Amino acid sequence: MIELDTDKGNKIVNVLLCIDLLILVITALTNNIIPKEIFESVHVIPGFLLVVLVLFHLRLNSKSLKKSNKSSDT
Repeated sequence: MIELDTDKGNKIVNVLLCIDLLILVITALTNNIIPKEIFESVHVIPGFLLVVLVLFHLRLNSKSLKKSNKSSDT
């Protein structure tokens, strides 16, 4: 398996998550203003991207999540 550089990966994923969330919030707040055809592509695609980014985020942090679970069990 490829070893991931978690610091670099987290920085990239966190920035992308922040941008993606901003796009989702802005499009959600302006959905009455934006035409439906544009809204669907500008809001739905970042929604799917959010799921992918969250999965990457969880993968990058899986070791620390497992470690914190073990330390909380004792």
